[in-house]
Amino acid sequence: MHFCTVNNKPKTMKTFLLVLVLLTLKFGYSQTNKVFSIGNLDSNTYSNKFFGITLKIDSSWKIMNRKELYQIMEDRQNALEETNGKKYEVQKGSNILLSLTGDTLENIPQVLLSSLDLFFLPTIKNETDYLVDYAKRVRETYKNYDLQMSVSEIGQKSINNKIFFTSIITIKAEGYITYQKRYSLKFGNTLLNIMANYNSPSTLKQCERLIANLRWD
Repeated sequence: MHFCTVNNKPKTMKTFLLVLVLLTLKFGYSQTNKVFSIGNLDSNTYSNKFFGITLKIDSSWKIMNRKELYQIMEDRQNALEETNGKKYEVQKGSNILLSLTGDTLENIPQVLLSSLDLFFLPTIKNETDYLVDYAKRVRETYKNYDLQMSVSEIGQKSINNKIFFTSIITIKAEGYITYQKRYSLKFGNTLLNIMANYNSPSTLKQCERLIANLRWD
């Protein structure tokens, strides 16, 4: 699937989605909590004692190598800075926990778990603040691009009796459409964020089936 664009616009949906990931992540670990962990992956099961979660991953999903993902994101950041003529500061205190894709060609569907230490964002007090701030940063980043963007109202979604706050960003460009649904839940001063990228009802269901496998200790 291509973004058929001109004037230095993103050439593929894969590029665009990776830059969205870039807006929220830092290459490193939280500096404010000594017991924080990015978690462990054992065969097809991801677990994280800090958040008290376990996620079973079925064979339809490919686990993306964290090192390779960071390199791709860094390349996309350099391209974005060259296009917009400005330097972007990658969010401090944010970490990739797990990245999964159902299609290695276009990265849709994609589910990514990340964390955010709110020590680095004193103006963000809760999940709603974070989701609103994230949408504003996406708008600012892509204001010079030939695309349409809309953001849903903040909602709520129960995942096995834990209530996440949610929002959906819709992007339209050159006849193509993609969605990013974000789930956010606060643990003390740290947010657990889930990002689901999809482009159809079927890929949304694929993401939702995976997320529904999330279990709490």
